[in-house]
Amino acid sequence: MPLTCLKWSSTGELTAFDLHLVLGRLARVDQHVAEFWRDNLDLEPFPSTS
Repeated sequence: MPLTCLKWSSTGELTAFDLHLVLGRLARVDQHVAEFWRDNLDLEPFPSTS
């Protein structure tokens, strides 16, 4: 089942899970995002939801 909405924290930022999903999807199609993800984020990918 695809995810159709994003969740926001009380600070107005995306939840960590949703931010991870967005960046992961962008990294699949944009080399610059993939490099940023690899170089600046110390995150293990969440399981695919697609």
